[in-house]
Amino acid sequence: MQLKNELATSQLQVGRQLVEINAENWSDVLPYLTDNYEYHDPIVDINGPETMAQFLARLFTGSSNLYTIVEDETIVDDIYMATWTMSGEFNGAPFSAPGMSIVKFVEGTTQTYYSRDYYTEGDVMLGVPELTDAVLGFRHYYRSAVDPTYVSPE
Repeated sequence: MQLKNELATSQLQVGRQLVEINAENWSDVLPYLTDNYEYHDPIVDINGPETMAQFLARLFTGSSNLYTIVEDETIVDDIYMATWTMSGEFNGAPFSAPGMSIVKFVEGTTQTYYSRDYYTEGDVMLGVPELTDAVLGFRHYYRSAVDPTYVSPE
């Protein structure tokens, strides 16, 4: 039982490291990725640790002050899950977006073969002045159509 608890603690640490990745530490996570590693988010799908390294290098070149803070996390049966808030700037546009991540480990190890981040693209786009009205307009349109308690601010 102690070995299982030690493994869960190690997986929790690696999972958090993968989620709280930033411009200073992104290369530190690469040894935890298996050869068949895959990453998904609402915009990109990455296959393989080499492609992930290229993705992270590009991401943090355009977002050197991007950071993520884990708010809640758990590990169950080699699956790490966390809720978080990601903040910073992407190519000069500030943003803050809540989200969640799932990281799957090879059974009994700290090697990960799968990660998926969930967040709303609209939260990121609100920081781009040219997109703000479109995002807020869509949110108003959607809530007006589906939320019976929504009172339009118009």
